[in-house]
Amino acid sequence: MSLYTEVQFKCFNCSEPIPFTIWQSVNVTLDPEQKSRVLDSSMFFAICPSCGNEHFFPIGFLYHDMDKQIMLFYRDEESEKVDLESAVIANEVHEFRTLSEYKYRVVNELNRLKEKIIIFDENLDDFEIEHY
Repeated sequence: MSLYTEVQFKCFNCSEPIPFTIWQSVNVTLDPEQKSRVLDSSMFFAICPSCGNEHFFPIGFLYHDMDKQIMLFYRDEESEKVDLESAVIANEVHEFRTLSEYKYRVVNELNRLKEKIIIFDENLDDFEIEHY
């Protein structure tokens, strides 16, 4: 199951309210349409309905693919704000690591997250790829 919170924030350009979905976790096995939203970054964009200004929020979350047995925790390291919910999810993922069939990774850049997804989709070993 994918977990999310609906929020509103003020547009940086016109100060009008903008609805935005913050994802805590995305399960691409149960919600397959979310995978393309991660890969094209659309889940991190909000567009102001009043002025059309785009806002980019690369907020950390857990990417879970039950079919490929991978859990990728994305945490934007440039964010100085401590996100308690993300810390709780990271702790749950850490406990989940004991399942030997699963691959667990933590990435600090959005492009690294996308890279890991593509590597695992191709059934490649991400550690071997990184060593080249």
